[in-house]
Amino acid sequence: MMQWQSLAKVLARLGLDILAMPADKKRPALALAGEAGMMTSHSPDEAVADRTFIRATPVAPDHGACLEFERVVRGIGYQVTAIDLPFAGDADVIHCGHEHILTWGEAEATERRLLGRNTPTYGTNRASRERISALLDNERVVEMQLIDPRYPRGSLCACGLGPGHRVLMVNVNAFDDDARRLILAGKIKAADYIIPLADKDAAMYAANSFQVTDRNGRHHLIVPEGISDELLARIEGVGVRPVPVQLSEWIKKDHGSVKALLCDLGWMCDDRRTQAPEVVEFRKSIRVSPG
Repeated sequence: MMQWQSLAKVLARLGLDILAMPADKKRPALALAGEAGMMTSHSPDEAVADRTFIRATPVAPDHGACLEFERVVRGIGYQVTAIDLPFAGDADVIHCGHEHILTWGEAEATERRLLGRNTPTYGTNRASRERISALLDNERVVEMQLIDPRYPRGSLCACGLGPGHRVLMVNVNAFDDDARRLILAGKIKAADYIIPLADKDAAMYAANSFQVTDRNGRHHLIVPEGISDELLARIEGVGVRPVPVQLSEWIKKDHGSVKALLCDLGWMCDDRRTQAPEVVEFRKSIRVSPG
């Protein structure tokens, strides 16, 4: 909990409004807001009530956590939809330039064990690509297959950063041969530059970092504390300021690092529909103001 609070303080200092999921000991998955779903738009000019959130659909039959995420997102004022295929939301969609990279793995089992602990199976069905593209107004969605069971979500091994998220920081070895060839040959058209991750940084879930662009247009990347000096220098070299945060508790549980705990709802442009008393009060009840 202390590490989550430290992360919240960093987010607040960078100017973000923090809305937290209500705690529920029976549903620890609610702490992993990065798997709640994804927004179809982050435009600052589009009203909250006109924007749609694609709620995640889990592989496992228990939809309890997903339905709770949906309740909260609706309460904040967004529209919510879902698809009828397994989909892990932003955890399996990498935003890179004008493209979205959908990551998926062979989901032959709903549970697996790694290093003696239960860890998530691959979360997104390959067939969801066309449906996600349609909900994104037919924006280009490319797909890449995950093959390393230590990294069952795309956001654990790839991250777009910099202006327009056009720099791709990626654990190349987590993907199949076809995806590796695309990445290393520079054929991901939306990426201007590739930062390949060393094994040590990949194991720290460096790719699970989260970029914040402040009101002055400066880019900050919240990264897990402990990644290499070489990687920090490469991030700075593309014009992004790394902001290390201690998240060892989450890393040890194989849950990821920064982005696993966050769901970006974008700019909140309200009109009379979301200025209704019930919406204002609901947001107030879940808003976090770190000391």
